[in-house]
Amino acid sequence: FHMPPIRKQDRIPNGTVTRETYTIDSYLGSGGFADVYSVRHQYMGMQAMKVLRDVRTEESRMQGLTEAFHLSRISHPSIIRVFDGNRLEAKHGGHPYLTMELIEGGTLDEALDEDSPHFTRDLIHVAIQLADALSHAHSMAPPIVHRDIKPTNVLTSRTTTGLLTVRLADFGLASPIDPNIGFTTGAGTVIYRSPESLDGFEVPGSDIYSFGLTLYECASGVLPFKAAMREAKAESLSEIIKALRDAQIKRIEPPSYYRHTLHPAIDALVMRCLAHASPHRIQDGTALRLAVEAMRRAVEGDPTPTLEVRKSLRIAQDPTRSSDALRLMKRSIRQLTASQAVAYLPFVTFLSSEFQRIETNP
Repeated sequence: FHMPPIRKQDRIPNGTVTRETYTIDSYLGSGGFADVYSVRHQYMGMQAMKVLRDVRTEESRMQGLTEAFHLSRISHPSIIRVFDGNRLEAKHGGHPYLTMELIEGGTLDEALDEDSPHFTRDLIHVAIQLADALSHAHSMAPPIVHRDIKPTNVLTSRTTTGLLTVRLADFGLASPIDPNIGFTTGAGTVIYRSPESLDGFEVPGSDIYSFGLTLYECASGVLPFKAAMREAKAESLSEIIKALRDAQIKRIEPPSYYRHTLHPAIDALVMRCLAHASPHRIQDGTALRLAVEAMRRAVEGDPTPTLEVRKSLRIAQDPTRSSDALRLMKRSIRQLTASQAVAYLPFVTFLSSEFQRIETNP
C-alpha cells in the first residue's frame, strides 16, 4: 500500500537547478509517497528535498504541504527543521516539495547496534529524545499528533563523542487535535497504528502507542503483530486491518522475551505504552517524558535488580495492576541500598500517579 520506488528515468537528474535556488546533488531514496534528494541551496549549503509524488488531487497537494505548516510552528532539537515549502516548476513535474535538514546518519532501524556495549545507553537516549519531541508537539495549542511514528521516520546521527542523536521527521500526516471533539482522524502506517486509530480517530496517546511499538522493535529486534498478520495471509487493506485488530487484543510478550538482557524497567515502560485501551496508556508526551526519566534512573541506578524488584516491574507492565506494583515496589526498595532505592523513587512516583489517574478515570 505504498507507491513503488521511483523509476530511474523519472528521477530529477543530478545537476538540475530548480526554483533558481536548489541544485539537485543526488537521489537518496523513496518513501510511501515521496522521493528524497540531497540538494545544494544557493546560499545555505546542503539540504534534503522531499518531492511529494502522490498529488493527484488538489486536496492531496494541500496535504502535501501540511508538514511545512506544522513544522513551521515547532522548534525543537529532536524534531527535523523544515526550511521551505513550494512546488517544482512544471517541467520538473510541478510536484509540491519540502526542504529540510539533511541528516546523513540514516534511520533508527539502521542505527542501533545490538552487539554494542552501549546498546542500552543508546536505546534510553533515543527514548528520551523522542519523548521530548512528543512532549513539545503535544503541548502545542491545540496539540499536534504526529500519527506516523515508526523507526524509519526517526533520522539519526552521532556526535563526535559517539552519542546517538535523533530527529523525528515526516510530519506530513501530522494533524492538530480538533478542540471541539478532542481528537483527530486516523492515518499512518497500518502496523504502527493504535487500536483507536484503526477506528478512525487519534489522541496524543495514539502517538504513545506508536512510540511503544518503535521502542519495542528497537529493543527486541521484533515487531509485535507482524507474525500474526503474516499467518493471517491478509491481502487487501481491510483484511490487514482486521488481522491487526485481532492481534492487538491478544497478549504480547515483553521485549525481554527476545532480548533477555533488557532491564525490566524498559519492559514496564514499553508495555504501558502498548496498553490496548487508550485511558490505560501513558496519556501524552509530557507524561511519557516523566516515565522515560523514571525508567532511565532505574536502569542506571540499579542495573541488576533483585527478584522482588523484577517481580514488581513485571506487574507494572499491566496498567490495571498499578496498585499491586506500587505496593510491591515500595516494599522491595526498603531492602535495597540507599543509592538503589533512590534510583527507583521516580518509578514509584510514576506508578502512584498512574494508579490515581486510572482509578479516577477507569
